[in-house]
Amino acid sequence: MKFLIEKQNLLESLKKFQGVIEKNPVIPMASNLFLEAKNNEITMSATNFEVGIIIKKSLSIIEDGEIVVDGQKILDIIREMPDGEMYIERKDTGWIEIKQGKKIVFNLAVLSDEKVPPIKVDEKVRYGEIKAHVLSELINKTVYAVSDDRTRDVLRGILVEREKNTLKMIATDGHRLSLAESDCLFTEGVDVKKGTIVPKRGAKEIRRLAQEVKEEALLKIGFGEKNLTITEGGELLMVRLIEGEFPDYRVAIPKDNSIKIIAKINELISSLKRVTLLTEEETKVVKFYCKDGLMVISSKKAGVGEAREECEVDCKGDGVEFGLNSRYMLDVLNTMEGEEVVIEVKDAQTPVLLKENGKETTLAVIMPMML
Repeated sequence: MKFLIEKQNLLESLKKFQGVIEKNPVIPMASNLFLEAKNNEITMSATNFEVGIIIKKSLSIIEDGEIVVDGQKILDIIREMPDGEMYIERKDTGWIEIKQGKKIVFNLAVLSDEKVPPIKVDEKVRYGEIKAHVLSELINKTVYAVSDDRTRDVLRGILVEREKNTLKMIATDGHRLSLAESDCLFTEGVDVKKGTIVPKRGAKEIRRLAQEVKEEALLKIGFGEKNLTITEGGELLMVRLIEGEFPDYRVAIPKDNSIKIIAKINELISSLKRVTLLTEEETKVVKFYCKDGLMVISSKKAGVGEAREECEVDCKGDGVEFGLNSRYMLDVLNTMEGEEVVIEVKDAQTPVLLKENGKETTLAVIMPMML
């Protein structure tokens, strides 16, 4: 294998593998990168058995061939190379030579071909289309609520549902819930099976891909029995779905929270950041009291101090008091793009519902905390 390539051109592709290549893998081959030069095209692929990436680039190939190398090592080497054209060749001695001019030469060990797991693309998968910025937004508005609890695998991902031409994403860790939906153009025959759960790591890679292309770019999205596939240009991303039954999230969404509080998002974020400075580290509990257009936010940390701040809000009726984890609240507010948030409350024991004012396609639920 021999080819010439500009440093930035190769680095641009290798960076896409950073979230997939394992640095200290349990299974060694999860840190490996496969490169194949053939028919004036170079194909790069890697997988950690949860997420796989295939990238194809047109290139003037001097000699066809293929190699398996340590993915992190080749990324580190290319990153530190000066800008300019590089010469890459597989030697018969079992090394890959990476050279720039006459002064810079690296020899990196080539691994056996068996040390890279194959990425099998299901040719039968049918695809729908979704705008890149829409897919990125759906993930951004839900991924923060995904659980990290390894004992509850189904909660360690985002549930994906289809209702006609609407794509819906839901995540929960048992203490909070996030839901977002948007239009998605599905071609005939595209099926999203019940209980499609995308792991958090895979969701972040999908978001990365969606954010790297133009906002209006159309991504092809396909759902198989065990994998979700995203394609755009010369990149294919395959994510292994989580098996299991996601809990019925609908029962966690309160239906009769009669008290509505409308607050300025940026003002509320600033107040919460300050008040959170004096909360207990484990609970981050903050108390809210709302009545007649005024919200009082307060916190206390034993043996350290307490904080209190007032915000003007749109709130009518009897006063209501409730406690929430301030970090959970900030996670929700930081995903909102409008100016106002609607906080729907019933009492101190009922989950709190949050929506961006005037936007019904996203919502969040936070379980209350004892004051």
